Amino acid sequence: MLSCSCNYDDYEYWVNPDDDFSTLNTKRSRKCESCREKISVGKTVLRFECFRVPKCEYEENRFGDEVPLADKFLCESCGEIHLNLTAAGYCMVLGHDHRDDMREYREMVKFSKEERKMKRAEETRLAANVRLYESPKKKRPLTCSERARGQNQK
Repeated sequence: MLSCSCNYDDYEYWVNPDDDFSTLNTKRSRKCESCREKISVGKTVLRFECFRVPKCEYEENRFGDEVPLADKFLCESCGEIHLNLTAAGYCMVLGHDHRDDMREYREMVKFSKEERKMKRAEETRLAANVRLYESPKKKRPLTCSERARGQNQK
């Protein structure tokens, strides 16, 4: 369920997501905290550092105010949803299926498949128009990749 308000004081632990995706560099595979699918070593993931409040004086003396816990991971597709909805101002909770959150978001903004296709087509058309009106570049020798693709500049 999407929510715009986050209450971080009531949780058993809290998480700090990385700013960007990284590679899963663990010895074993992990499960995505959202969709529960297996993430193989070497795949792209969104990593979350997890912490909790110390439960005793020993933990407080050893770790301070934050006791580190095992990291949690989201697969690439769930991580993308997490970052986009967080950037839109929604509070995302690990352990909840982010695909359901995305469906709920689409229902709220009422984007149908046809509207999304029309929007993509419009963006493509605008990008093509920008290319048509760009100022001509100086003549330069073709690169190997341009020659291979058969693109001749005149």
